[in-house]
Amino acid sequence: MLIGVLQQLKGRLNISMLNLELTFKVKIYGIIGSDKSIRIAVPIPAYRSNWFLAFIYVAAIALLGIITYLRIKYIRKQEKNKTEVNKKLAEFELKSSAGTNEPAFSFQLPQYN
Repeated sequence: MLIGVLQQLKGRLNISMLNLELTFKVKIYGIIGSDKSIRIAVPIPAYRSNWFLAFIYVAAIALLGIITYLRIKYIRKQEKNKTEVNKKLAEFELKSSAGTNEPAFSFQLPQYN
């Protein structure tokens, strides 16, 4: 019921539902000092507050930083592995070529006198 009244008031009085403070006063006729009031405050939702937005921005920047750091770490590891493989390949080629001073096949040319 209160929501319906607030919706009607919002349409007629052009009020905002954020940071809304309402005071309901009730007076009972015939009893002296019977004024009673209830104050209802509707705070800003947490997702619309400045501190929450700042937290989201900081979290997004931190997440991007972590992703960037992990990607760079992965690329460096790949480059290190590639360098080690190339060193081992060069060492293997050096050992295999150092052991043989002879060609893989030889020709004997005929001699004409």
